[in-house]
Amino acid sequence: MASRLPSQQELQQLLNLGISRAHATKGLQTQNFSVSQAIDWCLKNPESIDVSDNLVQSLREIGFSETHARNALLLNENSLERATDWCLAKSSSPGDAEGKK
Repeated sequence: MASRLPSQQELQQLLNLGISRAHATKGLQTQNFSVSQAIDWCLKNPESIDVSDNLVQSLREIGFSETHARNALLLNENSLERATDWCLAKSSSPGDAEGKK
C-alpha cells in the first residue's frame, strides 16, 4: 500500500459518488492513486459497517422500527445524529415510527 495520503482532488471524485472518505482513501492507496481503479476497487470491495446495537436501541426508543433504525445507521456510518435526521426525513407513515421490527 502506498504511504502518501490522497490529494483532495483525488478524494473528491470518489466522495462525489457517495464513497466514504476512509474507504476512498484505502481504495486510492491500494490502487496507486488511480481514481478509476480506486472506484472499481471500492465497488468490488464494499465497506463493511457494523451497525451498533446500542445505537439501534436508541433510535427504537425514539420510536423508529428496528429496520428503519438499522438502515439509517448503516447509511450514516453509525452517526446517531445523522441517522435520527435521516429517520425523521424518511418517515412517510406512522408505522415507520412505531417500535415494530
